Amino acid sequence: MIFAVRAIMVSLAFFALLYTSLSLILVLVWTQWSRKLDKCLPPDGLFMLRVAPFGISAAVSLLLILPSFVVFETHSMDEDLGTFVLGICAVLFVFVGLFRVVVAEVRTRRIVKACLEGAVEFKSADITPAVITPKTISPLMAVGIRVPRIVISQSTHHILSDGELLAAVRHEAQHLRAPVLRDGGRCKRRPGARQQRAAADHGAASA
Repeated sequence: MIFAVRAIMVSLAFFALLYTSLSLILVLVWTQWSRKLDKCLPPDGLFMLRVAPFGISAAVSLLLILPSFVVFETHSMDEDLGTFVLGICAVLFVFVGLFRVVVAEVRTRRIVKACLEGAVEFKSADITPAVITPKTISPLMAVGIRVPRIVISQSTHHILSDGELLAAVRHEAQHLRAPVLRDGGRCKRRPGARQQRAAADHGAASA
């Protein structure tokens, strides 16, 4: 039992050290090359880059450090206090991260649910579902990741003509699909704020 606790604490301590180091490196890299990364990487790529320190640290700790400790370490306790402090820090990292994820998920679901109350479907030729709702915090917005949809406020529906509203919906749908274009292995374009608007306008006009 004590040996198992030692193995877990050593693995967690290594996780804390590696995660902190990789996160610091990521912060430095982002500080220097944030504009280039933002242009070259799609949103999914930026998300993967952000969670990479956690994924790498967890994989190394579980697949390398823990088995190595079990195989090679003696059963006599020789860890110092710092190992246990780092292990506790790793546990706090995980629980704080999970808490923030749960809070963000609950808050987002609450907002989206409130926005979709009384919503009716908006008929458009686009494959992205769109609804008109009396309750929304934005005139027109895209929500959802796995199942994206476009939420249109009722006031926007009354102000714009059918053609204007359809163009606006296609514009938002183009934002959801904005691809990364590459030329010879180099990033040619990931639409930034201005370029993305232009690409979305072009896609909506040509749809």
